Amino acid sequence: MGKLGVSDKGLIDLAYRSGDIISISAHTVHENDEFSYELGLDEKLVHKPALRDRGEAVCYYATFKTRLGGFGFAVMSVDDIKAHMNRYSKAASGFSPWSTNFDEMAKKTVATLQKGEGRGFSKVIKMVKSPKTGAYIFAEEMVLNEAVKDYFKK
Repeated sequence: MGKLGVSDKGLIDLAYRSGDIISISAHTVHENDEFSYELGLDEKLVHKPALRDRGEAVCYYATFKTRLGGFGFAVMSVDDIKAHMNRYSKAASGFSPWSTNFDEMAKKTVATLQKGEGRGFSKVIKMVKSPKTGAYIFAEEMVLNEAVKDYFKK
């Protein structure tokens, strides 16, 4: 069975092309910025950047808005970003975008990862035969990580 790899930019492009997402953005929070967020049933995120002397980066966040008025966000600390970098990037040590442009790589990482509970899911794409036309089409779904193998067995 073949494996389809989609880049981080490709995932964001797919989200926009779905028509359901109207905006995605990612930002850096510095130690002198005003920043707070709340999780739960009434999630909330407030970021007021300091106008000068912002200090060191302390976390990164990404937000999205849907066409139907929904929204979501993900927040990762600098330590969370570095742990992700060390776990998933072979180029983390030495000359790489992680060493030359850490902030942009951090924002890209938080923008392409889903909300906390969403990290347990994978977007899967498989080719299936249309029952109506007999033509092959691509079917996309979000599936629990532990159910990916079963999804492809269907």
